[in-house]
Amino acid sequence: MEWYIIPDLDKFAQATRVMIYNMWGENVEEISQSIDISNNTLYDYENLEPEKQQELDHLISLAEAVNIIKEYATITSKGETKLTEERYEKVVESMNERLVSNMVMKLAKDGYLEIAFSEEENDFVFWVADQKKNDKRKN
Repeated sequence: MEWYIIPDLDKFAQATRVMIYNMWGENVEEISQSIDISNNTLYDYENLEPEKQQELDHLISLAEAVNIIKEYATITSKGETKLTEERYEKVVESMNERLVSNMVMKLAKDGYLEIAFSEEENDFVFWVADQKKNDKRKN
C-alpha cells in the first residue's frame, strides 16, 4: 500500500473540492485516478469564475473539505498528513455526497424541491415543488 504525503492540507482540500465540483456526476473511480494536483486547471480554485467560486463555497466549504480529509488521513508522529489511494477514493466519495446533500438542501430551502420522510420506503423522498407556490414566494 502506497502512502501519499500531503504537504499542504488546505491546498489539497481546495484542489479536491474544485475537482469534485468540476467533475460532478462523473464516476468516482475515474476522478480519483490521479492525486497529483500540480499545474492542472481542473483543480485550480482561482480558475473558476466568481459565480462558480461562490456556488462551490456554498455547496462544500473549504473547512468541510478539510474535515472530510482528516477523517481518512493519518497524521504521523512528525505531523505529516498521509493518505492512501483507497482512502482518497473515500474522501472523494464523501465530499461528493456532501456536495449533493448540500445542493438538495439548498434546492429545498429555496422552494424548488419538496422533501418528506416515507415510512414505507424508510427513506427520504423528493419531488419538484409546485411552480405556482414558487412564483408566490418570489412576489
